[in-house]
Amino acid sequence: MNKTINNSKNILSSQLSRRSVIIAGLAGIALATTGLSENVSRVAATQIAQPPAGKTLLVRSDIHPSVPVTWLSNGHQIASGGKTSSIDIWDATTGARSSSINYSSINNSPFAVSPDGKHLVTANNSTASGTTPPPIATVWNTATGQRVLNFKNPPVVNPLAAALDIAWSPDGKYVAAVYLNVVYVWEASTGKILHTLNPNGNISRVAWSHTSRYIVAGHDALGSGIINPQIYTWNSDTGALLYKKNGWATAISISPDDHFFAHADNNTVKIRSLQSGAIHTTLPAVVNNQVVAVGWSPDGTRLAYSGGSTQSVMFDGYVNVSVLATGKTLHYTGQKMAVMHLSWSPDSTRIASVSLDQVVNVWQAR
Repeated sequence: MNKTINNSKNILSSQLSRRSVIIAGLAGIALATTGLSENVSRVAATQIAQPPAGKTLLVRSDIHPSVPVTWLSNGHQIASGGKTSSIDIWDATTGARSSSINYSSINNSPFAVSPDGKHLVTANNSTASGTTPPPIATVWNTATGQRVLNFKNPPVVNPLAAALDIAWSPDGKYVAAVYLNVVYVWEASTGKILHTLNPNGNISRVAWSHTSRYIVAGHDALGSGIINPQIYTWNSDTGALLYKKNGWATAISISPDDHFFAHADNNTVKIRSLQSGAIHTTLPAVVNNQVVAVGWSPDGTRLAYSGGSTQSVMFDGYVNVSVLATGKTLHYTGQKMAVMHLSWSPDSTRIASVSLDQVVNVWQAR
């Protein structure tokens, strides 16, 4: 672990020195710059070996752009939202659907996949017409699409409120969700509430550290009227708040060594120390565009971030992949509209990204 942490420190130190050179000498250049359905098109490979970085491998349409996309741990399957109140599990190479989860309140719902890929948890994101509040979180079997468990609701529930984000701990034991500006932590196997983390502030995003020891939460900048957004970090074992820092967190991603976390802050990405919250570096701003998704590669060498215009129909979507050791950036241009979600494959070679025009692309990222 110490070797991995030192490597991560060296990577980010190198990035800092190169960034000053880039800003001084190259101002204006962004560092971060077979059974297929009719909605799936496969891009023919031009090489037998690994495709070149930036090459689109598959395009799958008719998905819901407000729902995340997540790569399963087997590296062969992807979960994404459908437009018919469902979450689809499909083959990352062919696009063929293997299973679906159908539930009336899933449409637009955030979800998270268990580390072993066998289960999926959805956060309730619907309004209830009756007097009985729906479950805030539900666990499903990814292979069969069957419901496994409804989590216990907290004491205070608003039937018209939505759970805004949800995350499964990397050790597989816990699930955290943002509901009514509070982070609730459940035991994944029983649905029992273990912690109630109240920041006494506004939050809508949550993420686990890779050791499952820390939880980071913040609020996204999209359409928000919040004046003083803050980011919070807790010890997940004790529930103690470690610190809070000013800034937006439209998306949060924690480095695999748990030494840093990255968050989307308006039109840039900030990298902070996970232990203290101190800013380590800030990537150059994306001119006139929001950053709405951030993802650290599983091998820790790259940071991907994406966005575009989210309030109007403009063809300015982007995904940038920054190589932290060199400052070199891959600019992916395979999607036209704002790219709202992204997910790395477990082997850190491919990215699945979802854009506002209801398309998910799978492409070579290195």
